[in-house]
Amino acid sequence: MQVRLFAGAREAVQSDTVELELELPCTIESMKRSMISKWPGLESYVNYGRFAVGNDFVDDHFVVESNAGELALIPPVSGG
Repeated sequence: MQVRLFAGAREAVQSDTVELELELPCTIESMKRSMISKWPGLESYVNYGRFAVGNDFVDDHFVVESNAGELALIPPVSGG
């Protein structure tokens, strides 16, 4: 499964996407553990960012199916 990256997460791995080899269905939580294990530089982005499936933000318990659509890690955003 492919996960799109933005901003600092993209810079941490020097790529717009990462490819995970996980058996589906799987939860976002298991996907997060796999990403941190494979790319330790993504840990803070994975822990503090939000995951989106398609156009919707999802929580750690969301189950990713093979037809889930685009997966993305959205980094924390600050502003005033």
